[in-house]
Amino acid sequence: MIIYEIHRGFVSVLTLLILNMGCTAISPADKIDSKSYFEAGAELRIQSKGKAPEIGLALAGGGTKAGSFAVGVLHGLTEAGVMERVDAISTVSGGGYAALWYFARIVNGAEHAEGSSLPLRQAEIAQTYFVDCLPYKYNRFSVIRYVTDAPAPYSDLCPQMNYTNFCPSCPGFSYDEVRYQNYLRGYQDVMAWIKPFDYRVTADDYKSNVLEMGGLILLTAGATAIQFVPNVVFDWELPLSPSRMMYRAGIMRAFGATPPNCFRDHNACTASERKQGDDGWVRSNLTFDLLRQEYEKGNIPLWIINTTAGEDRVLWRWKQKDYRLTNFQFSPYGSGSYLFGYSKRSLDGLLPWEAVMSSAAFLDSQQRVYSPGWSTLANAGLRIFALDWGLSVRNDRMHLSEYAFHKILPWPLYFLHGRQGNSANSHANIRLSDGGQSENLGAFALIQRNLPNMILSDHSADRSGSMGDVCRLKTGLQSGSANGKELYLFIPGLLDLERVCSAGSFLGYDIFNWQHPILLGCITSDSKNKDCSQVGGVNNDHFQRVFLIKPALSNSNGHHEIGKTLAKRSLEQIMDKCKDGKIDDKRCGQILRKVCHQGSAMLPYVNSKSSQVQNPWSYETRISCELLGFTAINALAELPNNNAGSVKYVINSEGTNKDDACPYFPQSSTIDITTNSSFSLFGAYRELGRYYARQLGWFFGRENTQQWIDDSTLESRYLSVLAYQAKYPISPTTIPMSDAKAGKIGECLL
Repeated sequence: MIIYEIHRGFVSVLTLLILNMGCTAISPADKIDSKSYFEAGAELRIQSKGKAPEIGLALAGGGTKAGSFAVGVLHGLTEAGVMERVDAISTVSGGGYAALWYFARIVNGAEHAEGSSLPLRQAEIAQTYFVDCLPYKYNRFSVIRYVTDAPAPYSDLCPQMNYTNFCPSCPGFSYDEVRYQNYLRGYQDVMAWIKPFDYRVTADDYKSNVLEMGGLILLTAGATAIQFVPNVVFDWELPLSPSRMMYRAGIMRAFGATPPNCFRDHNACTASERKQGDDGWVRSNLTFDLLRQEYEKGNIPLWIINTTAGEDRVLWRWKQKDYRLTNFQFSPYGSGSYLFGYSKRSLDGLLPWEAVMSSAAFLDSQQRVYSPGWSTLANAGLRIFALDWGLSVRNDRMHLSEYAFHKILPWPLYFLHGRQGNSANSHANIRLSDGGQSENLGAFALIQRNLPNMILSDHSADRSGSMGDVCRLKTGLQSGSANGKELYLFIPGLLDLERVCSAGSFLGYDIFNWQHPILLGCITSDSKNKDCSQVGGVNNDHFQRVFLIKPALSNSNGHHEIGKTLAKRSLEQIMDKCKDGKIDDKRCGQILRKVCHQGSAMLPYVNSKSSQVQNPWSYETRISCELLGFTAINALAELPNNNAGSVKYVINSEGTNKDDACPYFPQSSTIDITTNSSFSLFGAYRELGRYYARQLGWFFGRENTQQWIDDSTLESRYLSVLAYQAKYPISPTTIPMSDAKAGKIGECLL
């Protein structure tokens, strides 16, 4: 029987090889050295913008949660005027969702307002793509106002009875201005079959979820049988996973489609539904060539999409490789990695959306992130049960005869050939999977391009505050993972980061005691420059400023506005007046109305603070009503009852993690949100990312004179805030149990 299967497999492989004989992963004529690849486009950027690339933005992985937070980061940077100065965006997994949505909007002329052309002004981007209204469930926190510079005046509050945010009888809403953000809200469940949304039940329609998951299980069972011979008996790696198809369709449905305009097409919306948008333009017209053209004109940032390729894939090998080898990039200037080399072309002709899908394939048997035993068992299970989400492309550096030989080897013999090694010709396939399986921040691509300033949005799941992705970056840099030389990551505002990152550490930083809205640091070649104060010098030939954003909340002792707003006295009032089952709409609204800001994205945010070191952040008082409303409804609980040894929940126990008695938000599980998100979770993470990103206007925005903040002012502010954060750092504390926040149980926000 096994001989018959080998013979049949050999015939099939030969057929595939004959059909693809002229097709290689990377043509020799397109090969390019790494230095040229990383520097590609810089000179043309200087010609178009008048200066060398200076600011990079990294949007980390983390599924739908990361996508939601990253949309908020893009929103906040746009409002603060920073996005027009960003020269490169490096994305991983869920961060790529947001970037796909962003680039698909701003380079598709058909979606622009009439008469607009690239480059779009920041105000145009904010008015067209980020404008939203406050969901009516938060009406108790809102102040009804009207925006006078909209196409027609409309209320900040969404229509009461219409959950699509489209209301032909409501002033202003008849134009369907908020369709982009509303559409993102309604299609957050990427692991679902295609259907029109009604976001009243996005996270509550359990019957529908059970039916969908039941159907997926049946399809997966069928696929398991079909793919057993090609993908288990042999190493053909055909993409036959139904869950992979569902996942990719869900990402495109939410982040790649153009929302229907219900003003122009009334059939696209009903009283409770908005039909799925059209993703045809993204699938066909959003190309790397188009992105390169617009980048070289100075209209958009360079987009770098990070995947993983080249991990050893044998049963007895579990250790994760150096991410210098396994980080595989796509950009408008080609693709490649240190292991497989670089090319001027996109691997296998993949389009940006396809590269994003590979970057987001977190279920894949290539992963080596988890513990040895679990990694081996999980990877085998993923392979057997048709749950592999990655993509395999033939590696042309392996000779054709060797490649054919590998494809006829049955299990377990194929583990002995073409599945491991640190040279390009030792792998039969270039297996693309989740970029987070190598370097999840997306920072490495920006370090390789040596941009002077890096904004890092670290929004993957990190409830314990153990800074796993930051530590992996830090450890890899010190081992010489960047261009072959040792680099050092220092963040003075995180006390004892070296100890937190050490192997076997049980320390973390309390996510609910986050002292600074943006953490400043540096990447330097000088191991002694721990305070990041030395920008140049003999021992510091490499220096990049780091601005780190993380989904976290401050308590009442924090050094920024969220903590002061959510001070103990205010929390007690909110608990008393806003808790579920005893809502005093009038009093509850009065409490938050004084401190929240409800205005559309088209309203300018002005500097309401002085620029003293103790209060440097320009926009921190503008906390959105939705963020505060969500926190009040879903994220507040009393301190533990010391006598009883338990916690008394007074707001919403369903929103509270039972292990540490604190809210899931803002560090909800990546898997939970990716499989079952909601319009309110999307809004909460978006608004938190928006709140933090706006603060960067103090460093990179415009002064009141409308002149850009110059380099000397940036340097002065950077050093002053560094010194301030070093004086008042966030201290590590013990992680009491697995998957719990660091610090004492039940101490959240107070």
